[in-house]
Amino acid sequence: RDVGRRLAQWGLGKSYGRKLVPDGPHYSHYAGESGTIRVFFTDVGKGLVTKGGKGAKGAVATCVVAGADRKFVPAQARVEGDTLVVSAPDVPAPRAVRYAWSDNPAGCNLYNADGLPASPFRTDAWEGRKIFRPYSPHALPHSRLPTLTHSRTHALTHSPL
Repeated sequence: RDVGRRLAQWGLGKSYGRKLVPDGPHYSHYAGESGTIRVFFTDVGKGLVTKGGKGAKGAVATCVVAGADRKFVPAQARVEGDTLVVSAPDVPAPRAVRYAWSDNPAGCNLYNADGLPASPFRTDAWEGRKIFRPYSPHALPHSRLPTLTHSRTHALTHSPL
């Protein structure tokens, strides 16, 4: 039901021009402040809110922050108006923030006041871990592509069932 409502709201806002927020908050940009990073969003509607029982009221879960060393640590994040203010005691000069940036993150609680969840985001463009990609013949150089010899194709097409 929730997915259907979200899709209908998106369609009514985008295709039919209805005056409603079509989507949840999306990362726009950030600004470094004294020991914190302030994150700005689009599609905030009537404002940002937190939902659920995880964290203190107004505290945003699943945020991590990193300094120049690029080592991410759990962050303290709170909603201030239409922005998110992120910091960590172990990172005196934060350079990057990530929200819900893991495989199947649990406890995501950042929403707009219209009840639509924020999309996962990252403020950095640092290279991360390598992601496994299934075999694709387009991903390998032609010299490394497996080839079928006549005996292999004959066995594949003329083998008894």
